[in-house]
Amino acid sequence: MPSGVEASLVFADGKVAVDAGCNKGSGAAEIGDTTITFGPIATTKMFCEGAAGEVEQQVLGVLTGDVAYTVDADVLQLRGAGGGLDLRARP
Repeated sequence: MPSGVEASLVFADGKVAVDAGCNKGSGAAEIGDTTITFGPIATTKMFCEGAAGEVEQQVLGVLTGDVAYTVDADVLQLRGAGGGLDLRARP
């Protein structure tokens, strides 16, 4: 992750709240045994350039449709058609 840029996902009640590195948003997220099915993610529309914009493209590119997931200790690994993400739980 580039210095000064953060991204996060928070799952609750069939939804996901997303901080994509620049914009924030939310959408539906149905968690199954091995996949998470993401509905469309609605985000704010700030212009994002540089590292924050690159992180946002990666994050939102992964959160589309059926995405395989695993949890290893405090790391959520997401792998989908749009690439992959490894996110560490906050203490």
